[in-house]
Amino acid sequence: MTGSTNTAVTWSVQEGAAGGTVTPAGLYTAPAIAGTYHVVATSQADPTKSAVATVTVPNTPPPPSGTWVSGYYTGWNADMYPPEKVDFSALTHILVGRVTPNPDGTVNTQFDNSNGPAIARTLSTRAHAAGRKAIIMVGGAGEHDGWVGAASNANRAQFVQNLLNAMDTFGYDGLDIDWEPVEQVDKPALLALIQALRAARPQMLLTMPIGWVNSNFPEDADPWFTNLVPYLDQMNVMTYEMTGPWGGWLSWYTSALTGEAGNHPTSVSSSLSAWANAGIPKNKLGMGIPFYGMAWRNITGPYQPYTDWSDYVGSDNSFTYSKILQLSATGVYHWDEAAKASYVTFDVPVEDGTVRWISYDSPQTIAAKGAFAHDNGYGGTIIWTINQGCTDPQTGANPLLDAVKNAFLP
Repeated sequence: MTGSTNTAVTWSVQEGAAGGTVTPAGLYTAPAIAGTYHVVATSQADPTKSAVATVTVPNTPPPPSGTWVSGYYTGWNADMYPPEKVDFSALTHILVGRVTPNPDGTVNTQFDNSNGPAIARTLSTRAHAAGRKAIIMVGGAGEHDGWVGAASNANRAQFVQNLLNAMDTFGYDGLDIDWEPVEQVDKPALLALIQALRAARPQMLLTMPIGWVNSNFPEDADPWFTNLVPYLDQMNVMTYEMTGPWGGWLSWYTSALTGEAGNHPTSVSSSLSAWANAGIPKNKLGMGIPFYGMAWRNITGPYQPYTDWSDYVGSDNSFTYSKILQLSATGVYHWDEAAKASYVTFDVPVEDGTVRWISYDSPQTIAAKGAFAHDNGYGGTIIWTINQGCTDPQTGANPLLDAVKNAFLP
């Protein structure tokens, strides 16, 4: 620009704060308001020299009103559903996983993929272009020790700043606090962390997944979690994988909407009711929809005695909707009206030569869940994970996501 060996520049936005923000490294975040803006690079060697890039922010449709659809997208399954193919018309929020906490308050931002940072930026950019919100999933299963250390009194302030820096770097609107499990001793630090995040960014989106409830023990919907309600925008119940060969249980569905009883004591409706009765407002409560199934050997349907965990074959990441459709070619589809649940059975075992029964959410199940959410005033749903619903990565076909759109965002 100047003939100097000093090629460093200072970045700015001609319109000031109204025109968005730009980092010292030149990463520009456009404002949400439509208009034309100008990003300026000024030579540090000769401040009279500069270059200007014009950025146009188009008008975008507002996100659908009413119930939310918050779909998790995981980096480790990006090949199943390329980020360029995600259908944002079927979502209100995308939750991109994941950033993980370290005990010293630093964070890992690889998003579980060698190309994770680029994938994360693509998804936030596409979400905003569609008028939707992008949220970073933080934590997840196996990250408990990281949460405990990072949210400690010694590390919390820096941890909060590191999380906000990640949001800004990748262009996100908020954070999903996936602290699993929440032990009794963790509660003060969790509350302090969420309060600190809300204080630091009053307008950011903050969401949190919480556990399903055994209807025999409704008190497991701990009223303590109501302390988080003022600071969170969504509290979504992970209503999937709600069965297993525990003492006295009969075989049951991964995510039955209704129909729970003493020896199969789980359903979406009973879990949501338990949390609502504990004091969480219904309009902040969401259910969970799995885009994968649970596969079993020895068991040929619901209401049968389990042997033990040797009956279990697989679920998340293994029995995706695409795989279930392929296997179903030799199976028989069933609908349980009492449970509002779908499953497929096999006279000749499939997959590893032993699978006889797969419980999963079909479009029929999803339609029932959407009607239930609307009829009962619940906030919406999460999906784990939208990647696993894609049946063709080349076209981006995602029949279950289409079903969610029709059921929750009519």
